[in-house]
Amino acid sequence: MSDTYRFAISIAFLLVILPIKSSAQALELKNASTTATFDRQGLTAVKDAESKTSVDLARDAWSLTIDDTILRSNGSQPVSVNAHAGEVSYEYEISGYRIQVTYSLATNWKFVGKQIKVLRAPGSKVTIHKIVPWDLTLRNAVSSDYVPSAYVPQLGRTIEQSRNSLPAKDFGEFLRFSDGTGAMATVQNPF
Repeated sequence: MSDTYRFAISIAFLLVILPIKSSAQALELKNASTTATFDRQGLTAVKDAESKTSVDLARDAWSLTIDDTILRSNGSQPVSVNAHAGEVSYEYEISGYRIQVTYSLATNWKFVGKQIKVLRAPGSKVTIHKIVPWDLTLRNAVSSDYVPSAYVPQLGRTIEQSRNSLPAKDFGEFLRFSDGTGAMATVQNPF
Protein backbone atom coordinates (compact mmCIF):
# COMPACT_ATOMS: atom_id res chain seq x y z
CA MET A 1 0.00 0.00 0.00
CA SER A 2 1.49 3.35 -0.96
CA ASP A 3 2.07 6.13 1.55
CA THR A 4 -0.82 8.12 0.03
CA TYR A 5 -3.24 5.49 1.32
CA ARG A 6 -1.74 5.22 4.76
CA PHE A 7 -3.76 6.74 7.50
CA ALA A 8 -2.59 7.90 10.87
CA ILE A 9 -4.20 9.69 13.72
CA SER A 10 -2.49 10.62 16.93
CA ILE A 11 -3.87 11.05 20.34
CA ALA A 12 -2.07 12.85 23.06
CA PHE A 13 -3.18 12.31 26.62
CA LEU A 14 -2.08 15.36 28.61
CA LEU A 15 -2.61 14.45 32.19
CA VAL A 16 -3.06 15.86 35.65
CA ILE A 17 -3.83 12.64 37.40
CA LEU A 18 -4.95 10.68 40.49
CA PRO A 19 -3.93 7.66 42.63
CA ILE A 20 -4.15 4.04 41.43
CA LYS A 21 -3.65 0.59 42.91
CA SER A 22 -0.22 -0.88 42.28
CA SER A 23 -0.21 -3.87 39.93
CA ALA A 24 2.41 -5.70 37.90
CA GLN A 25 2.30 -4.91 34.17
CA ALA A 26 4.11 -6.73 31.39
CA LEU A 27 4.97 -3.61 29.33
CA GLU A 28 6.03 -0.15 30.43
CA LEU A 29 7.21 3.14 28.91
CA LYS A 30 8.97 5.47 31.33
CA ASN A 31 10.78 8.81 31.37
CA ALA A 32 11.72 11.15 34.24
CA SER A 33 8.16 12.45 34.69
CA THR A 34 5.74 9.86 33.31
CA THR A 35 5.20 6.09 33.39
CA ALA A 36 2.75 4.35 31.04
CA THR A 37 1.82 0.70 31.61
CA PHE A 38 0.26 -1.69 29.11
CA ASP A 39 -1.32 -5.12 28.93
CA ARG A 40 -2.13 -7.35 25.95
CA GLN A 41 -4.94 -4.99 24.82
CA GLY A 42 -3.43 -1.52 25.29
CA LEU A 43 -2.81 1.27 27.76
CA THR A 44 -3.77 0.48 31.37
CA ALA A 45 -2.38 3.43 33.34
CA VAL A 46 -0.45 6.70 33.09
CA LYS A 47 1.33 7.85 36.24
CA ASP A 48 2.94 11.20 37.05
CA ALA A 49 6.24 10.70 38.93
CA GLU A 50 6.22 14.03 40.77
CA SER A 51 2.71 13.85 42.22
CA LYS A 52 2.54 10.02 42.36
CA THR A 53 -0.95 10.19 40.86
CA SER A 54 -2.34 8.36 37.83
CA VAL A 55 -5.19 7.68 35.45
CA ASP A 56 -6.20 4.01 35.49
CA LEU A 57 -7.93 2.59 32.42
CA ALA A 58 -10.21 -0.45 32.52
CA ARG A 59 -10.48 -0.43 28.70
CA ASP A 60 -8.56 1.28 25.89
CA ALA A 61 -10.25 0.58 22.56
CA TRP A 62 -10.54 2.13 19.08
CA SER A 63 -12.63 1.67 15.94
CA LEU A 64 -12.46 2.71 12.28
CA THR A 65 -15.19 2.60 9.64
CA ILE A 66 -13.41 2.03 6.34
CA ASP A 67 -15.59 1.71 3.23
CA ASP A 68 -18.43 -0.55 4.49
CA THR A 69 -16.37 -2.31 7.16
CA ILE A 70 -16.25 -1.46 10.85
CA LEU A 71 -12.93 -2.42 12.42
CA ARG A 72 -12.80 -2.60 16.23
CA SER A 73 -10.06 -3.45 18.67
CA ASN A 74 -12.67 -4.45 21.23
CA GLY A 75 -13.12 -8.20 20.85
CA SER A 76 -10.02 -8.50 18.61
CA GLN A 77 -6.68 -9.87 19.70
CA PRO A 78 -3.52 -8.23 18.40
CA VAL A 79 -1.41 -10.55 16.23
CA SER A 80 1.74 -8.95 17.61
CA VAL A 81 2.80 -6.68 20.47
CA ASN A 82 6.23 -5.05 20.25
CA ALA A 83 8.09 -2.78 22.65
CA HIS A 84 11.19 -0.78 21.76
CA ALA A 85 12.84 2.59 22.50
CA GLY A 86 9.97 4.77 23.72
CA GLU A 87 7.20 2.86 21.87
CA VAL A 88 4.78 -0.01 22.35
CA SER A 89 2.92 -1.19 19.20
CA TYR A 90 0.02 -3.53 18.62
CA GLU A 91 -0.84 -4.95 15.19
CA TYR A 92 -4.26 -6.33 14.30
CA GLU A 93 -5.52 -8.36 11.33
CA ILE A 94 -9.23 -7.58 10.95
CA SER A 95 -11.34 -8.27 7.83
CA GLY A 96 -8.33 -8.13 5.49
CA TYR A 97 -6.93 -4.92 7.02
CA ARG A 98 -3.70 -4.69 8.98
CA ILE A 99 -3.95 -1.99 11.65
CA GLN A 100 -1.06 -0.77 13.79
CA VAL A 101 -1.62 1.10 17.05
CA THR A 102 1.53 2.66 18.49
CA TYR A 103 1.91 4.36 21.87
CA SER A 104 4.87 6.72 22.39
CA LEU A 105 6.50 8.45 25.32
CA ALA A 106 9.39 10.75 24.40
CA THR A 107 12.12 11.73 26.85
CA ASN A 108 10.68 15.16 27.71
CA TRP A 109 6.93 14.40 27.30
CA LYS A 110 4.41 14.49 30.14
CA PHE A 111 1.83 12.72 27.98
CA VAL A 112 1.41 9.49 26.04
CA GLY A 113 0.83 9.62 22.28
CA LYS A 114 -1.33 7.06 20.47
CA GLN A 115 -1.18 6.67 16.69
CA ILE A 116 -3.41 4.45 14.54
CA LYS A 117 -2.23 3.43 11.05
CA VAL A 118 -3.82 1.37 8.32
CA LEU A 119 -0.83 -0.64 7.07
CA ARG A 120 -2.66 -2.83 4.58
CA ALA A 121 -6.13 -2.89 3.05
CA PRO A 122 -7.88 -5.46 0.82
CA GLY A 123 -8.16 -2.91 -2.01
CA SER A 124 -5.79 -0.34 -3.46
CA LYS A 125 -8.01 2.57 -2.37
CA VAL A 126 -9.89 3.11 0.89
CA THR A 127 -12.28 5.68 2.26
CA ILE A 128 -12.33 6.24 6.00
CA HIS A 129 -15.80 7.30 7.09
CA LYS A 130 -15.55 7.34 10.87
CA ILE A 131 -12.77 7.28 13.44
CA VAL A 132 -13.11 6.57 17.14
CA PRO A 133 -9.47 6.83 18.20
CA TRP A 134 -10.25 6.22 21.83
CA ASP A 135 -13.13 4.41 23.46
CA LEU A 136 -12.02 4.48 27.07
CA THR A 137 -13.41 3.15 30.30
CA LEU A 138 -11.68 4.65 33.30
CA ARG A 139 -11.39 3.11 36.73
CA ASN A 140 -11.16 6.64 38.16
CA ALA A 141 -14.43 8.18 39.31
CA VAL A 142 -15.28 11.02 36.90
CA SER A 143 -17.27 13.81 38.55
CA SER A 144 -17.65 15.96 35.41
CA ASP A 145 -16.45 16.37 31.86
CA TYR A 146 -16.25 19.14 29.29
CA VAL A 147 -15.98 18.76 25.51
CA PRO A 148 -15.04 22.04 23.82
CA SER A 149 -16.68 22.51 20.43
CA ALA A 150 -14.71 22.93 17.23
CA TYR A 151 -14.17 26.55 16.30
CA VAL A 152 -12.72 27.59 12.95
CA PRO A 153 -12.17 31.36 13.02
CA GLN A 154 -9.70 31.02 10.12
CA LEU A 155 -12.74 30.31 7.92
CA GLY A 156 -14.47 33.49 9.09
CA ARG A 157 -17.08 31.67 11.14
CA THR A 158 -18.50 32.49 14.54
CA ILE A 159 -18.55 29.85 17.29
CA GLU A 160 -22.24 29.19 16.55
CA GLN A 161 -21.61 28.80 12.81
CA SER A 162 -18.71 26.44 13.52
CA ARG A 163 -20.86 24.27 15.78
CA ASN A 164 -23.62 24.09 13.16
CA SER A 165 -21.29 23.26 10.25
CA LEU A 166 -19.02 20.86 12.17
CA PRO A 167 -21.30 18.68 14.32
CA ALA A 168 -19.49 15.81 16.08
CA LYS A 169 -16.12 17.30 15.16
CA ASP A 170 -14.87 17.72 18.69
CA PHE A 171 -11.28 16.66 19.21
CA GLY A 172 -10.80 16.54 22.94
CA GLU A 173 -12.26 16.23 26.40
CA PHE A 174 -11.43 17.52 29.85
CA LEU A 175 -12.23 15.18 32.74
CA ARG A 176 -12.55 16.15 36.40
CA PHE A 177 -12.13 13.30 38.87
CA SER A 178 -13.86 13.04 42.24
CA ASP A 179 -10.63 13.88 44.14
CA GLY A 180 -10.28 17.24 42.32
CA THR A 181 -7.61 16.13 39.83
CA GLY A 182 -8.27 15.63 36.15
CA ALA A 183 -7.07 14.67 32.69
CA MET A 184 -7.25 16.03 29.18
CA ALA A 185 -7.43 13.82 26.08
CA THR A 186 -7.01 15.41 22.67
CA VAL A 187 -6.78 14.25 19.05
CA GLN A 188 -4.21 15.54 16.60
CA ASN A 189 -4.63 14.68 12.92
CA PRO A 190 -1.26 14.93 11.16
CA PHE A 191 -2.98 15.44 7.79
